[in-house]
Amino acid sequence: MHFIKKTEKKFKSLLKIRRSNHQELLEDPRVEEASQFYFACRNGDIDTVKQILPTIPYDQLNQLEPNGSTALHAATYFDHVDIVRLLL
Repeated sequence: MHFIKKTEKKFKSLLKIRRSNHQELLEDPRVEEASQFYFACRNGDIDTVKQILPTIPYDQLNQLEPNGSTALHAATYFDHVDIVRLLL
């Protein structure tokens, strides 16, 4: 039960990011600059996310991309709720 509440709290915090004016963090990075995983999360490509997720080392999950954003930031900002849940 504690885990669920903690996850819900994280999710709500991430939704606040979406509502804030941090759009510059989510500017479209050039394809050669950002990871395939980032683009899959950003674009809502859940099949690719599910394919890549098991292969990513834990320390790279929250990797900052060149635009200063993470895959989780992008998925949250663009309302890809199913991907956000996978990442949490």
